[in-house]
Amino acid sequence: MKTSLIKTMLLRFVFFLPFSMLGVVAYSRITAPPAPQIPPSAPLPSPNGFDAYIAAAQAILPANPPVDSINDVQRLTPQQAAVQYSPQRRQLWIAANATAWQKMAQAKTLPCRAPNMRGSTTTFAGWAQLRALSFGQYIRTKDAKSSGQWGKAAELGLDNLEMGINIERGSDLVGSLVGMSFQAVAHYSLEDIPSHLNATQAKSATGSLETLLNNAQPFSQGLTEQKWNMLVSSNDYANSPSQSGFELVGRLFLPHAMSNMAQMMDDFIANADKPVGTQTPVTVSDNLIASFSNIYFDSTNKSLFSDARRKSNLRSLLTRLALRAYRAERGSYPPQLSQLTPTYLKAIPIDPFGKGEPLRYVVQGDSYTLWSIGPDGVDDKGVSIQPQSPRKRVVASADSRGDIVTHP
Repeated sequence: MKTSLIKTMLLRFVFFLPFSMLGVVAYSRITAPPAPQIPPSAPLPSPNGFDAYIAAAQAILPANPPVDSINDVQRLTPQQAAVQYSPQRRQLWIAANATAWQKMAQAKTLPCRAPNMRGSTTTFAGWAQLRALSFGQYIRTKDAKSSGQWGKAAELGLDNLEMGINIERGSDLVGSLVGMSFQAVAHYSLEDIPSHLNATQAKSATGSLETLLNNAQPFSQGLTEQKWNMLVSSNDYANSPSQSGFELVGRLFLPHAMSNMAQMMDDFIANADKPVGTQTPVTVSDNLIASFSNIYFDSTNKSLFSDARRKSNLRSLLTRLALRAYRAERGSYPPQLSQLTPTYLKAIPIDPFGKGEPLRYVVQGDSYTLWSIGPDGVDDKGVSIQPQSPRKRVVASADSRGDIVTHP
């Protein structure tokens, strides 16, 4: 009796399964959203500054052993570092790479756009090559500072920053994050420079940096290219041969998943260029179809913080350069940042973590405190985020409490 019942149930299952599958197919087709219209990639300039940067990176002759800790995987004792990182070895290496520096200088004179990476499943090898070039420029900046050539150091650091900004053009999120990392290297090399510049040098550096930041690709464009990249990859997957029946059934709902992903990216894009305090939180559904787009949620959400931190660092540096120029010409710091315009700045930088207010500033005798309210969104009146250990630099993280503070 039990065996007969099981056979009957199996027969019914086998009989109705095709009809169920047809129903699933019909439902997915009827309710499928229209396919997104993906615009073509913008044409690459010719000649392309991006190619020139790659050529400069490929011309780098590695130092063996390294001449600076920035690209050395070994931890040296102070005695070892004094020999291996000596100014003599560093300067010989810089001179040996004159061709690379010439090619880098040429690159910044050309229009620059990253290559089309839509649908690519491999990591672009050029990013690692460009990192070596950025590290090399950091070493050049450091060498100029060590010999007291602060104006030259500012120019070299800003050239490094410009490369990081330029390679973001046309890039998706990966390229934008790589560009940010190079900008962080450049910013680190520039942090101690403003107080050593004379009025002419400080005004020149201020003008150069303000122009770079004003002409930089908005972060929303990198997210937009990431959206198209993800949709192209999804389309390629949908049109590839299925490996199993289960995979084929799953693909029936891919148009729904792609639509959810596109909407999620549109929400991030709408936030990207706004101060953090005015952004609308992006939410995602926890249903099965939305799980495809949820894979990308955390990394994309974190990238908005990385962009805000980058903007905070660079806008603070810009303001410090303008303040240095003001003091070098007038003998004291201005009572308010508004007095920097229009002679030293075209506009006072906005705090990227605020709601549209400028960076905060208080004069303290022959010094000042300049700050962004930081990722917690609370103005702590210039009380800094605490470093993770007493000997480490302050680096803001998404859960940091306190302000991002700078001084002359």
